[in-house]
Amino acid sequence: PESFLFAAKFPRFITHENALRPTQESLDRFFGSIGELRPKVATLVVQLPPFLHHDDGRDRLLALLDGAPRDYRYAVEFRHGSWMRPDIFEALRRREVALVWNEVQYLNTTPEITADFVYLRFIGDRSLSDLGRVQIDRTAEMEKWAGRLRSVEDRVARAYVLFNNHFAGFGPACADQFRRILGLPGVDFGAIHAPERGQKRLLEFGDAGS
Repeated sequence: PESFLFAAKFPRFITHENALRPTQESLDRFFGSIGELRPKVATLVVQLPPFLHHDDGRDRLLALLDGAPRDYRYAVEFRHGSWMRPDIFEALRRREVALVWNEVQYLNTTPEITADFVYLRFIGDRSLSDLGRVQIDRTAEMEKWAGRLRSVEDRVARAYVLFNNHFAGFGPACADQFRRILGLPGVDFGAIHAPERGQKRLLEFGDAGS
C-alpha cells in the first residue's frame, strides 16, 4: 500500500556483537543498504542488548546517535532497567529520538515522550511454539497501553504499534484487537485471500516467470 512504512533495526553486529562500538565500514554498509528504502522508512531502531547497562553504554549510545545521518528518525529500545532514568530521557528528547515503549515481562518501561512519535512493541517470552492463533488473553495489557497512548495523543503526531507473534500467539489478530480497543476500524481476516500459490520464496522474486 502507498501508506505502508518500514521500521528497521540497526544490525546486531553494531548493537550486540560490538556493543555500540561500530566500525565506519559497518555503518556505511548499513546506511548504504537502507538508503534504497529511504522514502518508506518510518524509523530506525537502536535495540540495545540486555547485557549493556547505562554506565557502560551511555557515551557509546549518544555518540552513535550524534553521528547518525539526520535524514532519518530514530528510536532506542532499552533492554535493561538501568537506562530508565531522567538524564537519558532528556538526552533522547534533545535529539528528538523516541524511547521505545515495551510490553515485556523482564522490563518495566517508563512511558516517556522524547520525540513527536511513539514506537510501541508488544513482545512475548517465546514460550509459545504453536503460532498462528491467539492462545493467551492479553486484553489487560493492551488496554493499559491504549490508555497511555490516549493520554499523549495531543503531544505526538503518530504512533507505531508492533506485535510479536509470541505476545499472544498471532500478531495480526492482536494488532486488530488493539485497533478496536482504540476505537479504530477492525480488519476482516476472512475477506483477505492468499494467492493460490501461497507466499513466495525469496528467490522467486527474481524469477521473471513467477
